[in-house]
Amino acid sequence: MRSRSTRSVPCRSCRRPLDLETGARRSRARCPHCGQAFRYPDGSGTPAHRLFALEYYCRCCAPQHTGRFFKRADGADLERYAEAVRRLQELEPRFIPEEEIPPGDETTRLQRWGYRRWRDLFNARQLLGLELSARRIWEIQDKRLRQALITNFSDLLRYQNMLCRYDPSSLKSLDVFSIHGFPVSLIQAESNLLGVTEDGRRIGSGGWRNIVEKYRKAKEYAQAPFEPLLGHPGRRVFLSGERIGRGRVRLECRDAREADLPPRVADAVFTDPPYFGNVQYAELAEFCYVWLRRLAPEDPVVAAHPTALRPEELTGNRTQARGLAEFAEGLSAVFQKMASALKPGRPLAFTYHHSQPEGYWPVAAALLDAGLVCTRAFPCPSEMHGSIHIRRSGSSRVDMVFVCRLQEAVRETNEAKAEDWFEQARQDEESLERAGMRLRDGDRRAIQMGHLTRLVVAWLRHGWEPERPMIEKLARIQRAFEVLLGPRNKDDRPWSASDSAQPGIDPTLELSRYPRARESGGEWRSALSQD
Repeated sequence: MRSRSTRSVPCRSCRRPLDLETGARRSRARCPHCGQAFRYPDGSGTPAHRLFALEYYCRCCAPQHTGRFFKRADGADLERYAEAVRRLQELEPRFIPEEEIPPGDETTRLQRWGYRRWRDLFNARQLLGLELSARRIWEIQDKRLRQALITNFSDLLRYQNMLCRYDPSSLKSLDVFSIHGFPVSLIQAESNLLGVTEDGRRIGSGGWRNIVEKYRKAKEYAQAPFEPLLGHPGRRVFLSGERIGRGRVRLECRDAREADLPPRVADAVFTDPPYFGNVQYAELAEFCYVWLRRLAPEDPVVAAHPTALRPEELTGNRTQARGLAEFAEGLSAVFQKMASALKPGRPLAFTYHHSQPEGYWPVAAALLDAGLVCTRAFPCPSEMHGSIHIRRSGSSRVDMVFVCRLQEAVRETNEAKAEDWFEQARQDEESLERAGMRLRDGDRRAIQMGHLTRLVVAWLRHGWEPERPMIEKLARIQRAFEVLLGPRNKDDRPWSASDSAQPGIDPTLELSRYPRARESGGEWRSALSQD
């Protein structure tokens, strides 16, 4: 069973409750009782909720009916919720977090809606179920089993909160991180805590049964890895003799900048660096971390870190005053550490995309500082391909995969003509379109910027001085990009180190707008060599 509720706020004038899903549009509301108009949210208090509908599955209720049922919330449904409220009030919670939500680039959105504590993001029935679940997990003596259930509990938290929305296309609730942020919508979906099954088949999402089954499948895959067979939906090719975790494996939860790696030992390095300020990982992780601190205090990582928020986190963040220079310094330190561990000629590969040209400058600086050149760059559809929050935006659904090697292992490529690099971007776009992907402006921008970054690194590597201040290095990379693309909008001021994490710049990049893309490589190389 899944219930749906809507947010309500009191009228600023008559103080009568107003259901936002019927009386509000585009952050503006008008009270149907007194006619007073006002904006929302104003952060004056945590929004209330009204239970108005339920979705349920019941073979016994109507055997002739196939599928799910929908009903209005009646008195019995409201009484069940009231009973959960009473039971929660009788408890002395041991695991429900009381910490306040800290300010941040992403958490400030919650504060605007009036949320002050992490527990405010859950209704009483969810808090009761999570508290009782945590108590049962705490009582388990088997350490490995308890840790496995704690992992499942952290996954359950994503679905058992009042930021979850309902996806009518797939008839299931969406977890809080379905858009890599903290969405605050006007209608929420509350999933059944235990989950619903019928003849071994799971119905919907978000309950314990769903979470545990997902964990079981992951363990089975680790024992017998497989790959899908191209062109044969549902067919699997099992990898004979392979098992995830077999052999010499070392897992560490630590900052990559502090990794203790001997020189020239790695056959390859694969990483997925943060996309500058696109996702605030630590702020999102704190949502679960405040529960896990109570449930797993003996864990060495939890014991060493009272919060997931770290000032040295490798992201751009306005609240923490981390901009391009700080992000570039951190990324450079990681790439230098990994490059020193690479065997000669072996690759370091990573994926990246960003909506702004500035987002690529730190990538170029990190590669140049580490003595790496990009020998190949190609696009691939990213995990964001189906994300609901970018369907109508200009965001990219394409990641660029950068394959890099140490400079001494790469032949000279500086004489390549500039138009060859841009032609490669066009070819990549055509290849994706032939494969059936309809490219948008953001997708083309990611492909083009990936090849431009590769070009800048190839031309700036001779005479690059890693020891110079990062601000100067970014400025040099900026000039290189402007030589390739032409200056930014004529009204834009030059970028400076004090810029915020996400400068407000027109991100449109169409190669046809830049006649320099047709100039010869020799002329471009001459311009890029100017300091």
